[in-house]
Amino acid sequence: MNTTDSQTKLARRRAGSAARRGFTLIEVLLVIVIIGMLATVLIFTVGGRTDAARVDTTKLTIQKISQRIEEFNSRTGAYPPDLDALVTKPADEKLAKNWYQMAQPAELNDAWGNKLEYELMETGTQAETGLRYKLSSKGADGQAGTEDDVLSSAAESNKAGT
Repeated sequence: MNTTDSQTKLARRRAGSAARRGFTLIEVLLVIVIIGMLATVLIFTVGGRTDAARVDTTKLTIQKISQRIEEFNSRTGAYPPDLDALVTKPADEKLAKNWYQMAQPAELNDAWGNKLEYELMETGTQAETGLRYKLSSKGADGQAGTEDDVLSSAAESNKAGT
């Protein structure tokens, strides 16, 4: 074997390996498609969990505000006329006597940024339902009375019983 043959073979090897260093267009497109499919699955999975997390957060907020409403009742002897009474001192002297701020304005919102709904029940309704008040969220759509509403546990169990 002479030097020219060995140099030619070496040159061919180098040329062949240089051509094999990159990826083909098909390989690159295949990787892009796979990444796109994985991203789509991930977005739908995480998106569903986000809604469930907002519902759970709103349920916890409703529980916390319910505790504050009960604390308001034990301090003043009456339930607050509205949720603002947990934030600002009521004008009624009886309610204002032992009052202190029990919540920040932002705490009265659900996870979607809507203000919680509070309804003080009338005496006759209390006897029928066993509820002194209803506390709820309008849910993701912001409309009361729809399927996505989040109710306090007492109102929810009462709704299931009727």
